[in-house]
Amino acid sequence: MPYNLTTIDLVKQFAGVRNDEISDTDINQAIADNSDEIYDLYGRPITKVETYISSGSSTYVLDEYKRKIFAVENVEIDGAAITVGAGETNYISDLNNGAITIGGSLVTGSDGGRMTIEYTPYIFHKYATYRAAEQVLDQLYVFSGEETTNTRLQFIRMKIETIGSTLSKGGEGLLRSSSYEQYDPRRGRAVEQNFWNTY
Repeated sequence: MPYNLTTIDLVKQFAGVRNDEISDTDINQAIADNSDEIYDLYGRPITKVETYISSGSSTYVLDEYKRKIFAVENVEIDGAAITVGAGETNYISDLNNGAITIGGSLVTGSDGGRMTIEYTPYIFHKYATYRAAEQVLDQLYVFSGEETTNTRLQFIRMKIETIGSTLSKGGEGLLRSSSYEQYDPRRGRAVEQNFWNTY
């Protein structure tokens, strides 16, 4: 089952709601609804890339622009799953720089090996958060009888439209990418590594 693309606390913050206005259960349902819909629209994993291991480098970027990511879902080297952790045979994520670092034993023992990484770009986290916040506010207004034209809700809807428009142009999610016809779901998109300028 797909994991949620945002958190209860962040949805509360974006929606500007207090703990006594709506239950965490209702917010979590809004998160689950919107996460599921995004996975339906953009596929799971949302993004998958491949690169090859060089014995001289332990850090690998997930895209050429080193954009922030929300989560790394799966890492494999030559088809074998690698677990998250700080050990010699594990990997750690650098979400802010869109990269992972693999343990020393993997670097030396897998030289030339093909590494695939499944991850969620940060823009999908923002999209899910705004969409869940909109659902929460709509639900509140239905119960309270208030009009749904307040400035916070208008701002949230503007952000949803802007992000949705960006995503519809392709390039972020696999299913919406203009290069999807050439995309190999077993391998992912190839990402060239510049080991002299990783950070």
